[in-house]
Amino acid sequence: MKKVLLTGATGFIARCAVPFLLQRGYEVHAVFHNRKPVAGSIARLFWHQCDLLNKAEQKKLFGSLRATHFLHFAWNVDHKTYLVSPDNALWQVASFEMLKNFRQGGGQRAVLAGTCFEYDLMNGGRLKEGATLKPASPYGVSKVRLYEEMEDYAGQEKLSCAWGRIFFLYGPHERATRFVPGLINSFLKGEAAHCRHGHLLRDFLYVEDVASAFAALLDSPVCGAVNIGSGISRSLGDIARDIACGFNKDGAAWLTVDRLPTHDPLSIVADVTRLKSEVGWSPSVDWTEGLAKTIAWWKQRLKERGNESADQTKN
Repeated sequence: MKKVLLTGATGFIARCAVPFLLQRGYEVHAVFHNRKPVAGSIARLFWHQCDLLNKAEQKKLFGSLRATHFLHFAWNVDHKTYLVSPDNALWQVASFEMLKNFRQGGGQRAVLAGTCFEYDLMNGGRLKEGATLKPASPYGVSKVRLYEEMEDYAGQEKLSCAWGRIFFLYGPHERATRFVPGLINSFLKGEAAHCRHGHLLRDFLYVEDVASAFAALLDSPVCGAVNIGSGISRSLGDIARDIACGFNKDGAAWLTVDRLPTHDPLSIVADVTRLKSEVGWSPSVDWTEGLAKTIAWWKQRLKERGNESADQTKN
């Protein structure tokens, strides 16, 4: 039986990874910190509470589970602070400890989540895994250091390891302040929306496809860095217009798209050659379908909140 220890299991990506891992025959040991998800019993899915930044707790968990596989997403991802948070250094240290504890417990295959912010983004363009690493934030710096530690350790221990560099993503359960849900919620509230840097080109992938790609990478023998993206560039302005269309809104009346000056790189797009040719993975949800699913999820959430407020008023 393949046994995978999944960190960050209640997070944006990892929660979507669970069904893909189960489909691939894994016994999934999902780690949460504060609050266990409310869900019924699912065969081969087990939940474990652990503060992964606590060295003793972490060591006990890995030692008791002795997983064959390790898929690591846990990190500080607070939208307002994650790029500059001092927690990045803490997670770098804790993540490397996890990798060592995993190996010491007999682990065979590990995949850790990286980010496109590891690259030198100022030149922009289509980025290959061998592109220059020159992070411009503490978040990117910590990820690069962990990647380098992983590579060195994997070589010393003959451990099969891969590093999935995530580009941009969207979908249900994303934080409401992010770009896509921010626009969706403006339209849901009947408010006009504003896209400030509509000329910027970015590579967005639906969150379930991101999770599916990681499951495929874990289940493959591919080692080293692998970009996790769509390989398709879309302007932020076009994305905003597509969202407006999803609400049947007249863009001229409901949406303002500007080309304001910015220091952000014009284009950030993944070269996904390794993901497609070596891992053998391609997206299953296209942009139109993924956006429709995302809008539907936010509409349902607004409806549920309205029902909750009505019930509280009655009580």
